[in-house]
Formats: sequence, structure tokens, C-alpha cells
Amino acid sequence: MSYEALFEEEGNIFGGTPSGKFFDIMRVGNQNLVEDEITNIMQRLAAMEILLTETFGECDEWEDKMILNDYDRKDELASKTKSLFIEHTGNIVTRNE
Repeated sequence: MSYEALFEEEGNIFGGTPSGKFFDIMRVGNQNLVEDEITNIMQRLAAMEILLTETFGECDEWEDKMILNDYDRKDELASKTKSLFIEHTGNIVTRNE
């Protein structure tokens, strides 16, 4: 099986989409692990926002750049988003075993 199979929308090895499986795990996983992972995601997001503000200035400035990149780089954004769903789902599942 190729790595690309992980990113197929329906009928992939997980029986659904990466985001669907992530939300399934969020609902049925050990809630302490789910909360820890969400906390880690928020801390990572906060760190990225701090770095973006240091690099590009106030929030409005880099949000404008982000919106423009969203339209220019939709495929890259979709691929990275799916990859992050898989990563964070894996983080919860592996700690739950």
C-alpha cells in the first residue's frame, strides 16, 4: 500500500476520511488523552501565532497573508491538514494502547 492511500477521501484503509477518524477518536477515546492532545494542539497553535506575529507583525497582517496563500495553495493546505489529522489521531491511539 502506498502512502497516498492514507489521503484518499473514502474507502481508504481507515474506512473513512482522516478528519472523520480524528473526530471518532475524539468522541470515543480516553478523555484524558483526548484533552492532552487538544492541549498540545492549542499550545502548538499558540506558538505558531507568536512566531507569525514576530515575523510578520500584528495578527491582521499575517492573517491577510494566510488567506491569500489559502487560495494559491489549496492542494498543499488540504494535504497538510489531512496529514495533521492522521498525526494527532495516531498520537491519541498509540497512547491509548
